[in-house]
Amino acid sequence: MSRYIGIWSDAAGRLIERELQTEQRSSHFYVSENTFGVCEDFTARNCSYFTLIRDPYERIISCHEFCKRALGDPLCAASDARKMTLKQWALHQGSYFFRQLQFKAKYVCSDKLLRDKIARMVHKPSYWGKNYRSPPCWYRHKLLLDNALSDTEKDVLLKYFQDNLENWFTVIGIKEEYRMTLSLLQQAYKLPFRDLCNNLIVMKGQYKDGGRPAVGQSQSNLITRLKAELQADPEVSKALYYDVKIYEKAREIFEEQKRIYHSHE
Repeated sequence: MSRYIGIWSDAAGRLIERELQTEQRSSHFYVSENTFGVCEDFTARNCSYFTLIRDPYERIISCHEFCKRALGDPLCAASDARKMTLKQWALHQGSYFFRQLQFKAKYVCSDKLLRDKIARMVHKPSYWGKNYRSPPCWYRHKLLLDNALSDTEKDVLLKYFQDNLENWFTVIGIKEEYRMTLSLLQQAYKLPFRDLCNNLIVMKGQYKDGGRPAVGQSQSNLITRLKAELQADPEVSKALYYDVKIYEKAREIFEEQKRIYHSHE
């Protein structure tokens, strides 16, 4: 059974499996939402993680807009963003990064788990995805953790993650400081992240306010207003709580990384 089904695509999973089996690693990077843990299988080689984290409220706003157009993306496939309010989408997604740090593809994406546990957790009338019999792996994981973990257990995990983020990731980047993130990556990996990517920022969001396209300053104002509405909602704040706390810790680590970077300039 593939350990990496659900990494991003079946092709990506097969690639990693093939490289593990042949012990010939042709790829320098594996990019995916679910690759955390892959280094455990590359113990004989240099392997490390870096990540790019975004403000959880802004990520939800962006994700909601993205998924209105990308219904087939695994991130979007467990529901229909076109039919859901932003609040509903935030509750649907929850603390996404918090769960990514617990993701084990071999277990979560297995047919056995789907058959034995997940299938009966999927509430067909409220499942707006295309195929309730085979929900995307991230949503299976969410159902599993929501049913398995108490709030106290989640708090213990949160503290553990906060204490170990700096040990797990060579660089923790912040989306709001993308160019600085590229500089940190270039320094850490001695590869031209900043030199090649510094001018490649493309904003693809297509926001609308009252049915009219929102661009430039009007888009920034819209995002600020939507973010404030989400932050003021107790249900949303609870749903995103763990990601918010991880993000706050990540910002602390990022500031320390910046300090070290500037001290070596």
